[in-house]
Amino acid sequence: MSATREQIIGMSFDRHMSVSAGAGSGKTRVLVQRFIEILDQNPGIDIKSIVAITFTRKAAAEMHKRIVETVEKKLDDIMNADYPDPLLISKWDSIRQKLPAARISTIHSFCSAIIRDYPIEAEIPPNFSELSKGEALSLRISCAEKTLEDYLQDSEKQANDC
Repeated sequence: MSATREQIIGMSFDRHMSVSAGAGSGKTRVLVQRFIEILDQNPGIDIKSIVAITFTRKAAAEMHKRIVETVEKKLDDIMNADYPDPLLISKWDSIRQKLPAARISTIHSFCSAIIRDYPIEAEIPPNFSELSKGEALSLRISCAEKTLEDYLQDSEKQANDC
C-alpha cells in the first residue's frame, strides 16, 4: 500500500505539523511516533524545543505517558540485545532523563507559559491567572449584554436621525 501525500508530509521533519481527526483515529500514536523520530534523528536536540500541544489535560498526560513508555522500551530493547551499543544506551538514557522537561501540554498551559515568560511583550501582568469557568461565563454574558445594548442604542439613534 502506498503512502498518501498527507502521510508523507506528516512524517517529514522540515515543517511544523497539526494532526486533526476524530476520536480513536490514532492521533496520539502518530504524535508519539513523530516525537520519538525527532529525538532519534536529531542527536543532542533540546527536548524543550519540541512542542506537542493537545486540547485536554487527559490527552497531554496520555501522550507524555506513551512517549515515556516508548523511550523505556527502546532503552530496554537496546540493553537486552546480544551486543548492547553503549552509545545508544547513553543516548536514550539521556533522553529518558530529560523527559520531565518535555513540552507536552494543553493549548491553554502552553499559551500561559509563553505569557509568563514574556509578560512585558504580551502587555499582561506577570502575576495573571486564568479565568475560572464561572468568571469566563460571567464575562461572556457581560460582553453579550454590552454588545446588545450598543446595537440597540445605535439602532435607536439611527431611527431618531431619520
